[in-house]
Amino acid sequence: MAAMGTEEILVEEAREIHGVEKAKTLQGGAQLNVALNELDGSALCLSGGGIRSAMFSLGVVQALASHPRSPTGNPVASAEASLLARFNYLSTVSGGGYIGSFISAWLLREHRRLGNGWPAVWSKLKGRVSPEEESKEISWLRTYSNYLTPRLGLASADLWAAVAIFVRNLVLNWLVIVPPLCAVLLALKLFALWVGQLSIAGTKEDFYILGACGVLTLSLALIYTNWSRPTHARCRAGQGLFIALDLGPAVASALLFCLTLATTYGSGLADGLFHNGTPSWSGVLMFSAAGFFLFAVCWLASWPRLTATEFMVDWLAWSISGLIYGVLMALGICLYFGLVARGLWFEQPKEILLLVCGPPWAFLSQLLGEMVFVGLSSYQAGSDSDREWLGRSAGWYIAVALSWLTVMFLVFLGSALADQLYGQITTWVAGGGAAVVTAFLGKSSSTGAGQPTATKSWVSKDLILGIAAVVVAISLIVGLSGLLDQLVLTRPLLESVRAMRRGESADFSSSVVPICLALFASLAVGLLASKFVNINRFSLHALYRNRIIRAFLGASNPTRSDTRNKFTDFDETDNVRVASLWPGGAGSDAAMANQQPEPAVGPANWRPFHVVNMALNVVSTSKLAWQERKAESFSVSPLHSGSSYLGYRRSSEYGDSNGISLGTAVAISGAAASPNMGYHSSPAVAFLMTMLNVRLGWWLGNPGPAGESGSAYGKDGPPTAIKPLVCEMFGQTTDQRSYVYLSDGGHFENLGLYEMVRRRCRFIVAVDAGCDKDFAFEDLGNAVRKISIDLGVKITFRGLDNILFRAEKDKQTSTEPPFHAIGRIHYRDADGGGEDGLILYVKPAFHSLQISNVGVRNYAVAHPEFPHESTGDQWFSESQLESYRALGFEITDSILVRAFEGKNFGAGTPLSAIFASIAATVPD
Repeated sequence: MAAMGTEEILVEEAREIHGVEKAKTLQGGAQLNVALNELDGSALCLSGGGIRSAMFSLGVVQALASHPRSPTGNPVASAEASLLARFNYLSTVSGGGYIGSFISAWLLREHRRLGNGWPAVWSKLKGRVSPEEESKEISWLRTYSNYLTPRLGLASADLWAAVAIFVRNLVLNWLVIVPPLCAVLLALKLFALWVGQLSIAGTKEDFYILGACGVLTLSLALIYTNWSRPTHARCRAGQGLFIALDLGPAVASALLFCLTLATTYGSGLADGLFHNGTPSWSGVLMFSAAGFFLFAVCWLASWPRLTATEFMVDWLAWSISGLIYGVLMALGICLYFGLVARGLWFEQPKEILLLVCGPPWAFLSQLLGEMVFVGLSSYQAGSDSDREWLGRSAGWYIAVALSWLTVMFLVFLGSALADQLYGQITTWVAGGGAAVVTAFLGKSSSTGAGQPTATKSWVSKDLILGIAAVVVAISLIVGLSGLLDQLVLTRPLLESVRAMRRGESADFSSSVVPICLALFASLAVGLLASKFVNINRFSLHALYRNRIIRAFLGASNPTRSDTRNKFTDFDETDNVRVASLWPGGAGSDAAMANQQPEPAVGPANWRPFHVVNMALNVVSTSKLAWQERKAESFSVSPLHSGSSYLGYRRSSEYGDSNGISLGTAVAISGAAASPNMGYHSSPAVAFLMTMLNVRLGWWLGNPGPAGESGSAYGKDGPPTAIKPLVCEMFGQTTDQRSYVYLSDGGHFENLGLYEMVRRRCRFIVAVDAGCDKDFAFEDLGNAVRKISIDLGVKITFRGLDNILFRAEKDKQTSTEPPFHAIGRIHYRDADGGGEDGLILYVKPAFHSLQISNVGVRNYAVAHPEFPHESTGDQWFSESQLESYRALGFEITDSILVRAFEGKNFGAGTPLSAIFASIAATVPD
């Protein structure tokens, strides 16, 4: 089944929400946005910010439920007349999703129980059941204010259960990552032993076979280079073919030439030509002539389309570059024998010197030869394009040379430093210390990518993270290499190579057999772990999700006391499917048949259309303009799940055979700590967080065409773990594979505004409860910028400059600092029709002269960072939870009381009049 397009799902949503009759004229095309605008859609957007945002948003929701108040100050008389019931959409991100899911699940269960559950929910939201009794649902939230580990203290079973789960998942993930790494290290060690054996027993036939293979592979690389150069007009292939037919053969030829030199015959021949490292003209002349001839023949084999003059000039310049290549290869051989003869190679076997330094020298010799060609051919017509092509090619050669040199040095020489016990201890302590540093600094809210401005402090922190990650990577390679030597060979690999050179021929077989067995075991363990260790279920996500479900979805579960597991306190019936949140969620057959959905959804039986916002990570994106954002919007609603750039699937069919669950969607939306974090992503952090299994993100099938293979979009994760783990570790997430990596919606846009503007909602309440004690409005600026770029809709605000974190020393001013601003969404300019929209932007702040709640004032005095305490604090006390909830209520209540003063807003009052009244309270 093909993916659904954006226009298709917007039309379907509108018909479900507003009714077929009102939305019957909707159809795709240029006028769709105007038609959506004319439906006067409204949305309540609850931002990210963890438990802080959830509790502040709860207060906002309760205030909206109690308004418009009567002239005597009593809450609104009926559920239908409540301002909260006027919102069509509930758009949530991260922490806002906690309370959004709490409301959605509560409404669903009351609808199932009563047929129309909104009045029952409203009666508990607007006030207490009695002066001494709070609704059990809200009381439940207080019980689980420390939702991750409800019982505090070292003796808490909740704490040790979380520790045990983390350690278990970490070990299982290491079973996926470490065995393949061990297999690579063991394969390199096996190869080094073979090179050592070749230097002892390599025959003349070996010399000729290896040498011929080296010439053939180098010839293939040279022919492809000339065949693909722009001025030769023979090929316009991309990077993949370059790697397969140019870079790959060049690497193979470099290695084969080194093996040729390692053979007994080759070593003796070369040593005779260069006299123990002393240059000889005959040797240099022979190699330079061979290079000239090989480059010349390969140039002719590519048969470029040139004029006679261009033909001769280009051929000669290229042949001269081959001569340079031959000279440099000769000098490299001379240097090799010179170091060996003079004992300047750290007293290590000469085969290791050849293996570590030989291939990089060959890469760079070829590279320098091509540089000479570039200089000689600079006056040729069209050579600019050639220089760009050869420059990009040179970049790949340099990267491979440096990578080879680094890895081989660490594996064969670095591990020698870890041969002894003290070396092992030093290596692992250094790596562990660097890992702790990276884990501490590498939160998305701490890294420079997420900051509005680049300051020296953020640059230095990023530098520390980069250094720490390098230290961990080095410690891992060196430590594992040394440990494998001790476990498999019972001595350092280099000792085995030395023993072979001393004539202990039996040492080759005695070393090869255990390495082969260990290599087989590593591959077997890695393959089995990759197949059976689910990359999603054994991350931190499951621990986090289960506790969110218990705290926020379990609050309204009527059967929980009977069905919960009394040992773990978890209950599978707490969770609900996203598709069940809407009458047409299992599929919009009613809407497609032009029938009114049953039952109709409106203020009398309110049920908001809940959109859970996430970030689809594209850290390795082909869209260069996205190299800052590194993510795209992804949403899950009762009807559809997907991305505008890829397409959408039915939520009842997406992510699971029964459809994606609300708990999973909200946990993904709140997955703040992930290796790939949208515009917060950092290579250093990605590597370390993957290794430490600090992964809250979730892999799901691509909702677009790429996910149709094997119906990936209908599965709850990839069939094997190693590939997605590597993608996370090295920042290679993309939207072009069968599975995509989803994380916190705040990694793309933290307010939930983006998708509501796409739907042309005219009236929006946006709660910005992210941590922003400097009031830089980072999340708002990010949302407005991306909406303008992607959707072509400008949003302007008035009143932002007046919003303050705290009034200076809480002094009375002539104008009291507001808690809100008004935004105008310029739909008319963007769409050429319709009406502009309005945003009521609410921001947590504390001004003691405006907050009457003494409990809030007391908490604020004791905690100077309130109400913008760190998002890292997810363990709220009772006083902390109540202070944020009460602040959200009092701020929203004060805004509405002031706006509605002297007005008589009943159930039928248009939202346009209500929002106009609110807007009038914000000065221009």
